[in-house]
Amino acid sequence: MLFNLTNQQNMGIHELFENQTLETPSNIALIFEGQELTYSELNGQANQWPYT
Repeated sequence: MLFNLTNQQNMGIHELFENQTLETPSNIALIFEGQELTYSELNGQANQWPYT
């Protein structure tokens, strides 16, 4: 992650993830059972979970 460590210590995991998504949206964030998701794809799915 490309932001200041001091700022990281005051952030929640959801904020760290959102920042990483903004920095590297097309990087692979997750590989599970042969399926790869980018940070952008994973973030899109994660944002839908509270509404299902």
